[in-house]
Amino acid sequence: MASNTVAHSAQVQLYIQYNARLPPRSPAFQWPSGPVLLVAQLGLDAILFGQNSTPGSTIEYDRAFLKHLVKHIDEAIEECSEEQAASLDTTKEDLTVDDALLERYMTLVSLPETASSVHGTHIPCALHVIHFFPTDDALTLHPVLGRCESVVLRQEGAAISQGTTGLTTWEASLRLAAHLTAQSPQIWHPQARILELGSGTGFLGLVCSRLFRFCSDPRTDFSLVLTDVEGQVLNRLQETVNLNNAQNVEIEPLNWVEVSAGEPEALEQIRRIRPTCILAADVVYDPGLVPCLTDTLLVTLQNGTTRDGQRPYALVASTIRNPDTYEQFLQSLRERHMRWTIVEAAQPTWPNLDTLRLFPSVHNPETEGQVCILHIEQS
Repeated sequence: MASNTVAHSAQVQLYIQYNARLPPRSPAFQWPSGPVLLVAQLGLDAILFGQNSTPGSTIEYDRAFLKHLVKHIDEAIEECSEEQAASLDTTKEDLTVDDALLERYMTLVSLPETASSVHGTHIPCALHVIHFFPTDDALTLHPVLGRCESVVLRQEGAAISQGTTGLTTWEASLRLAAHLTAQSPQIWHPQARILELGSGTGFLGLVCSRLFRFCSDPRTDFSLVLTDVEGQVLNRLQETVNLNNAQNVEIEPLNWVEVSAGEPEALEQIRRIRPTCILAADVVYDPGLVPCLTDTLLVTLQNGTTRDGQRPYALVASTIRNPDTYEQFLQSLRERHMRWTIVEAAQPTWPNLDTLRLFPSVHNPETEGQVCILHIEQS
């Protein structure tokens, strides 16, 4: 049967996906193998829901998660041989779902449905999504994951139904953030000036703030500016930055339409920021905004800062859901004399978990679109 090390890795695997609030019914959710799960279930309740647990889940999510967890444990018991049971110092007949997990699940099952479920609207409650990533520069040692950082987001269940795309974390943002965690020593320096366009939930920018916490020294020229349009999205962005206690982040409204129109105030704002690097993720979705986006990219590159011979550049990550819209974006770059190369994105995984990517998701690239990262410069 599984060793303690393998069992702990399985507990970490479940802890990361649970806190990322991945739907447990998804085929992309990674469950430990049956023999490993039988060992890993012991103490799992305390890890997920005890003193080391993280706040912000919902009854609905916990109930769904535990339903599938108990189902997988039951299947593991059913498939367990007598020899495997003996290696656990028990018999197959005595194998059971861990008492603490089963009791918690039965308690949640007995609770009433929320109002939205009762009335048939099926809009999930807001919950907090927590993404962890390992880094040697972390200030604290996590009791379950070791030395790592985290970003906490309030995920709105109704955001998409209301058309507020900026309140949802999209796949390209996750993949660009993972790429940056692997590339940060080569890409960034204490004099970096980072501008993010269309920051939305703030996830990508907050990962940067964690990666470059050392750059908050006021004696450096470092800056990290997150931007989006004024209104609900920008307000939520500020709330998220406050929630994460990010000290080295500035938030500013920036309207691409105003930049494209040459509004003096918008142009002066970009001149003041003078970025060395522009970041943008999942911003190519509205054909009507593509010209304004590419105009904004051009203006930021024209007014950027060159550091150590490196011209200002942009990293734009897109989930290609509509190839025609993406081709319009590329054509718009050509018309503005910007050149690009496709970045071979790093895909870091968790230590001892070779199949679990940093910032996991259940995104299916075959049906929901491939992610492409472009490195863009002015010709």
